[in-house]
Amino acid sequence: MLPILLVSAFLSAGLRCVEAVCPDFSEMAVESERMPDDPNGAAAFWYYSRLDENGQMPKNAIMNAKAQRDRMLETDGAGIFPGSWRWLGPGNVGGRLRAIIIHPTNPNVMWVGSVGGGIWKTTNGGASWDFEDDFLAAIGVCSMAMDKTNPDVLYAGTGEGFFNTGIPGSSNNAFRQGAGIFKTFDGGATWDQLPATNNEDFYYVNRIAISPTNHNILLVATNNGIFRSVDGGGTFNLVSAGKTYDVDFHPTDGQKAVAGRSDGKPQFSSNGGLTWTNATGTAGARVEITYARNSPNIVYAAISSNGRIKIYQSTNDGQSYALKTSGNGVSTYANYNNALWVDPTLPSRLLLGGVYLFRSTDSGVNFSEVFDNVHPDHHVLVESPQYNGSTNRVLFFGNDGGIYKTNDVTGNSSTDLNHNLGVTQFYGAGMNANGRLVAGAQDNGSQLFTGDTQGWDHVLGGDGISCAADLTDPNYFYASSQHAAIARSNDGGFGYNGIGPPGAGSSDYNFATYYMLDPNNQARMYVCGARIYRANNVKTGSPNWTMVKDEIGDGDSNEPPTDHFDAVPPKNSSTIAVAQGNSDIVWVGYNNGQIWKTTDGTATTPTWTRVDETTPNLPNRFVSRIVIDSHNTNRVYVSFMGWTDDNVWLTTDAGNTWQNISGTGAHSLPTAPVGAFAIHPIHPGWLYAGTDIGIFTSMDDGTTWTTFTDGPGTVPLAELLWHGADQLVAVTHGRGVFVADIDETGQPVAPRAFTMLRGRAISGDLDDVERSDDRYLTMRPGAVFSTNIPPIEVQFDATAPISTANGMSFSIESKGSASTISQIVSMFNFQNSTYEQVDARNLTTSDNRISIAVTGNPSRFIQAGTRAMRAKVSYKLTGAVFQYPWEPRIDTLSWELVQ
Repeated sequence: MLPILLVSAFLSAGLRCVEAVCPDFSEMAVESERMPDDPNGAAAFWYYSRLDENGQMPKNAIMNAKAQRDRMLETDGAGIFPGSWRWLGPGNVGGRLRAIIIHPTNPNVMWVGSVGGGIWKTTNGGASWDFEDDFLAAIGVCSMAMDKTNPDVLYAGTGEGFFNTGIPGSSNNAFRQGAGIFKTFDGGATWDQLPATNNEDFYYVNRIAISPTNHNILLVATNNGIFRSVDGGGTFNLVSAGKTYDVDFHPTDGQKAVAGRSDGKPQFSSNGGLTWTNATGTAGARVEITYARNSPNIVYAAISSNGRIKIYQSTNDGQSYALKTSGNGVSTYANYNNALWVDPTLPSRLLLGGVYLFRSTDSGVNFSEVFDNVHPDHHVLVESPQYNGSTNRVLFFGNDGGIYKTNDVTGNSSTDLNHNLGVTQFYGAGMNANGRLVAGAQDNGSQLFTGDTQGWDHVLGGDGISCAADLTDPNYFYASSQHAAIARSNDGGFGYNGIGPPGAGSSDYNFATYYMLDPNNQARMYVCGARIYRANNVKTGSPNWTMVKDEIGDGDSNEPPTDHFDAVPPKNSSTIAVAQGNSDIVWVGYNNGQIWKTTDGTATTPTWTRVDETTPNLPNRFVSRIVIDSHNTNRVYVSFMGWTDDNVWLTTDAGNTWQNISGTGAHSLPTAPVGAFAIHPIHPGWLYAGTDIGIFTSMDDGTTWTTFTDGPGTVPLAELLWHGADQLVAVTHGRGVFVADIDETGQPVAPRAFTMLRGRAISGDLDDVERSDDRYLTMRPGAVFSTNIPPIEVQFDATAPISTANGMSFSIESKGSASTISQIVSMFNFQNSTYEQVDARNLTTSDNRISIAVTGNPSRFIQAGTRAMRAKVSYKLTGAVFQYPWEPRIDTLSWELVQ
């Protein structure tokens, strides 16, 4: 039992933390303040589990993987189609935010930057949210800035640099590596990486500041120092070396700036950031810094030290400081959470966020805790652009639970704005036969889904980790916090009691410990650690835990170096699998890449055989998942972490030999970690790989892979699990939970390529015609001087999921700049190599979706062997041929097939 997992106390206290298993690490908040989360441990586990055999992450790894993915975008196979996915939420939980941007003249328009879910935008003050450029979910956004002269121009800095566990051989102390700075010119609809930041100097962009007198001058605080640009991010120069957390320009004077470093030293500049000088009078670690905007000679610094934040004040533009805070200050998790806000109308009023929120009315001398209904762990505080200190005192809080708002910063009431802000970072989930699901979330405990995307229930504290659901009894669920602190529910997932194995809470178990129920016996559970533990009575009382596999030995020549496994001990097991239909067949994978199996797994002391040293040797990297084929237990799939090109392997002879099935050439998996893996329970060779940049599928046992941008998008995947044989549940680390209806027929098939045969595309791309989202492929005519030849013709190619069809229809949603534009749809007959016209009509000036039923044998429109499909859409004017300009616009286009 784990008596310190006081679940009922946690629930009755709302979001207040209770005592839980939490490892001791330096600069943690004081013990009496009972905080169960371990952000540094989580960050370390995330980083170390993704390194290669030599403890490295290749330079530019994320953008290289993105380039591979972009080259292979097309319709998903293996039964997943556009429209297959449904988001299950949570719509009421949120996740860690470090950036909030508000439009200067329309406060209903806001952007937030999530560390795991990318950038989201609201146009109605937080009543609802939509995600922006999808790829940013893969890298995490931790800082943002807006060009006040043009609010459509924004910058987003990636990489989370606020942790305390060091990376060996590097001065960086962060673990969610980014890919530099991205910039948008259209209010966030599209983002492009600034090429000058495509290097390791910008892997962790902590803050971005824009000069108040010249919008082209930027100062950027990174883990390598302060960088300055004078051309809007076109080029950068290092102006101050050393890890820097914060940088700010003077509110009106572009020559003055201040910065906060990681060593307790504020800095100041009097020449627009060209040179920097250390201020005097301070000590500690992380420094957050801000001007008092109506008295900008006053500068405040919030400095972390020994798990506390104290306020220092400067009255000479940040050149020297004096300690203001009396007493111990405010609690914090070292460098992780530190947010400072100074009232722009009253410099003596401060709000300081560490674990909780505190307010001072005497310039930081004394603090009182406020807004106690807000989620803990604070990272950013931003007031409304219309804030005046009297009739408008609106302030927004960004924390580990998303975004909150108060209408009165002097009061104590607030509301959360996490209305479909889908940025929750899950580690795993379990769904029962009735569709009820429990999932473990970073910073947000374990959450229960009972059918309402907006009504998930918080049921267990700490960092939520792996979960499991009994498929035979809907009353039983299992949830956990870090290091195997497992708890059991027998009331449908609401109440829990600790049942963890021996040593739970220690480093004998990974931070994110994997455990599972035997698919053949739901009373039997296995838990991964340095030793494998099994309980055959996990549903009753205090389970009897038995060690069924001791820790692996030392000195093996194939074991990788251990220096990069500080937070992921090499000898800990990482995953386990039990064969469906045969409980004696059990496979185990380890942090260091070792793989073992037994064929007498139900014995008191099973006999284990190592199988990763056969032909060829498997990678010496973190094993994320093992999947045993339910139709043939000799066929076993193994997935690995690491930014490499060989992360999925298959054995067809129970581990005697192996083959890399990550694909080759243009249709291979990207060089990204594969954190989740599944095979179709009915269709052999249908594979699903959840990577750090989204889901990829194969219909040919890994020979070729493909992907699509719909559904979870490019977010890292934590778990893939089946609900029955026709629903795939995707548990993401940054976008919540999705479910896809898997069906090889009856679903829309989007195009995988288009070619302009005549005319030209002036805006839009393939992504804009793959789903209906009011983003268009917009075209204009070319130079054609004949009434018989359409001046615009575009060809679309797709791949059918089946070789023959009994029914087919073709749908297109489009509109025109005029109602005199004629649209002609033709489909390619592969049997006689000709196009057949299937529809002709005039466009309307608003979106109109039509579905065209194919008559006759539809299989003539599917090429034998390749399953290729092709359609041509032509446009011409029904009136004056030479009228110009005129534009047809396609919003979405797809085939529908019935077998």
